[in-house]
Amino acid sequence: LIDRYRLPIGEEPPPAPPPAGPDPAPLAILDEDTLAGPAVRIAGEGFELAFDRGSGLLRRGVASGRPVLLEAPALHILPAGRPQAPLPDRLSWRLATLEVRAEGGDVLVEVKGTYRDLEGACIYRVTPAGEVRAKAAFRYSGEDILAREIGLRVSVPRGCDALAWDRKAEWSVYPADHIGR
Repeated sequence: LIDRYRLPIGEEPPPAPPPAGPDPAPLAILDEDTLAGPAVRIAGEGFELAFDRGSGLLRRGVASGRPVLLEAPALHILPAGRPQAPLPDRLSWRLATLEVRAEGGDVLVEVKGTYRDLEGACIYRVTPAGEVRAKAAFRYSGEDILAREIGLRVSVPRGCDALAWDRKAEWSVYPADHIGR
């Protein structure tokens, strides 16, 4: 059953260039000491991210003065047969290193550490336009499991109700009510 299919006829036009406008201001990397402890801030034009130096966790993610990220994108594994027990256990997180550095015009944040039975890193690339690209690489050393979901979990305020992402999927088009969409 095919509900819909996009069939290109002829050559696909090249993507439109981004709208011309002034380049965003360069990002600033700032160390801060607060009552909550030391943190490193990444400040851009109209947005700011702050990572806790002791845990590597996101302390603040705001844009235009409003929260947009409640926690940094993090590893998510849902074992089959245990839908109420996703991995990893958030409370088992232990930071090994937090590295924040400028790379080109972007800022790279590399958070290495361990969860119970998992060791690896999350890497966040922050652009001057306020875009955050996240990737994670972890090695699992626990008992064999059959995973139903593997990916990154993102916690955002209730008002953030639109999500877009790119992924390599088995198919390129799914019906509007399909769970794989």
